[in-house]
Amino acid sequence: MKKFTCLATALLILATSLSSCEDKEQECTPTVLNENDCISILSNLVHDESASIIGKWKLEKKFQHFGQDVSTSCLDYSHCNIVYEFKPNGVLTVSGRAGQNIFPGVENHSYSIGSFPDERSLKINNTYWWHNVTSERLVFNLLPLDGGAYIFVRVTPTID
Repeated sequence: MKKFTCLATALLILATSLSSCEDKEQECTPTVLNENDCISILSNLVHDESASIIGKWKLEKKFQHFGQDVSTSCLDYSHCNIVYEFKPNGVLTVSGRAGQNIFPGVENHSYSIGSFPDERSLKINNTYWWHNVTSERLVFNLLPLDGGAYIFVRVTPTID
């Protein structure tokens, strides 16, 4: 009986250790970059009317601007492997490292493009974002409302 108790205790400790290692692998700390790394991407991005949002996009950077006289930051998430997949049926699936996405805790979201407040608006769940898309980049932008700009790179080509 003593051997069984020791074995059960050892298995419990091993299982606890493995689950805590798994949780640590899920965490991802962004790298702080010079703000100009984000500003150059945002200022040189030209919306392409023929480009589609459909497909997989990897979160690359987040630009945050906190008012006129406060701090600005550019964070690099490219190593975090956070992927947003926009499906043709209006479903957005988020996968990757937990806690580092725009919509934490939930994997699937509804989305629609256009109409309100204008044709470049992107509605995800109940939030409206201005968006800019090219064949290689996607940006969600709430900077005018003191929100962030999320910069993505395309992982897979557009699915027709």
